Amino acid sequence: MKGLVPLLGLALLCPAVAQAEVVAPEVSEGALAVARDGSPRVAWVDGRRLLLAARDGSWRPSVLATLPTVEGRVAGVAANAVLVEGRRTWIRLIARSGNRWRVLMIANAPKRTLLGVSGLALDASGRPVVAYALQEANDQTSLHLVRLAADGRLTRTRVTQKGFPTSVAPPAAAPVLWPDGTIRVVESFSQRGANAILWRREGRRWWGRVLHASAL
Repeated sequence: MKGLVPLLGLALLCPAVAQAEVVAPEVSEGALAVARDGSPRVAWVDGRRLLLAARDGSWRPSVLATLPTVEGRVAGVAANAVLVEGRRTWIRLIARSGNRWRVLMIANAPKRTLLGVSGLALDASGRPVVAYALQEANDQTSLHLVRLAADGRLTRTRVTQKGFPTSVAPPAAAPVLWPDGTIRVVESFSQRGANAILWRREGRRWWGRVLHASAL
């Protein structure tokens, strides 16, 4: 036993060696997710093409969709869904339905409005949920939650009303699966500094709790 002590100490001090793998060469940005069975997924954009690679001995990429414009970025990825957004102009959800992938329109920014950074989560049933915010020309905003129902349709909920909160930049939003199975939404916005609110639903109304308010 005494002879094993130095070996055990050496094993604790020496980190394990991990081997990096190239999934997509010459790609500057991508997103990674792990399915419930532990298998990884990597999504990235190449021009107007959205690609997803799963690892089955080796990485096998496949083209999921053609995007509206070339400036798309992956905003979120899960085992059965990928969220992609343009430069403050559009948001698309690519969701798996059986053996095929569907392109679902989450939002297109109307004239004189901008979309903020959106977020993706899976609800308690494993279905995609998307949150995003819209900024008007007068700095008023609106926060939205979009869910993919069991029948494959999108259900839309407007969280905030009357332009609250005002923001000098498009707010960012992200849905969060709470331990009790409900979905809450985190919204960050710029108003004399950085601010953040956590929104929860009670009945037909949404209530916000301030997570952070700038000292400015």
